[in-house]
Amino acid sequence: MRPNTARQSGSGALVSKHARQAIVNATFSERRRQPYIDEISFINTLAHNRSEAEFGEQELLRYRDTERDRSVILGALATSIWGDFQLRYTAGEAPSKLHREDLIPRIHALMKGTDYDGSDLLIEELFNFYLPERPMVDEWFWDKPYGMLVEVIDSESSVARAKAMKKYVTKWYSSVKGLAHFWGKHEKVTSEYSEYVGYWAFCAAAFTYLYDIDDTAYRDEVVYPKDLVDYARSMPRQPVRLKDGTEFLRVAGGQPCPRAGNWFSPAKENSARHFNDGELMPTFNASEYGRTIWQWNPSA
Repeated sequence: MRPNTARQSGSGALVSKHARQAIVNATFSERRRQPYIDEISFINTLAHNRSEAEFGEQELLRYRDTERDRSVILGALATSIWGDFQLRYTAGEAPSKLHREDLIPRIHALMKGTDYDGSDLLIEELFNFYLPERPMVDEWFWDKPYGMLVEVIDSESSVARAKAMKKYVTKWYSSVKGLAHFWGKHEKVTSEYSEYVGYWAFCAAAFTYLYDIDDTAYRDEVVYPKDLVDYARSMPRQPVRLKDGTEFLRVAGGQPCPRAGNWFSPAKENSARHFNDGELMPTFNASEYGRTIWQWNPSA
């Protein structure tokens, strides 16, 4: 798909110079979550992306019988959709209808059998909450910046975990200089188009949510998507339905029980017991197993 190609297609047309002043208003600058983009650039970039998506959909029809070409086009479309999501979030749109933990098995299916399946500690730590029998992994890709995130996972107390996460969040952007394709894109924003869609440490948000880390010390850092964490915490945890029909639900120790029933933790023998909805799940600090993760047992 061709970047920086303006096509006139109805609502996808670029905003004219005469219309710009009428569109600009104070609410955008107040609403945006990062200060590196203006409303005109935001509107025009979305219009450009819509035009490119329409072109991509036409190409899918053209190459309907060519699997390799379709794969490339679908990858480009997925990247564009992901970019639009980030850009809209950066511009201040409210997160809604995002709580789709049930889609985790489908996400895993996209990477199943690749080099990233069962080989990265951080990915497996995330999957461990949603998929059964994930492998124990002690290695990870890209020590910068993710070595600092491993320190969060390995921390032995909630206080230490919050301190390590603050270090990760505050150093995240500077640590990916020369490594991440998105670094420095805010310096190249124009009114017609922007490759900058936001700088967000989404992984910090994911682990903060799953491990229920107190984010008080870093929630106002510009790269920390606190609204996503707050939104996720406001929604009830839902079990993931596996292919065989069984439901899978895990929660970290220290968090309230998301569903009444029988739970057990591999962090302690004979830990199985009944919890009421909202009851605090205990943590076994002296466990040799590591972090206390409770798993719902619907068959018990």
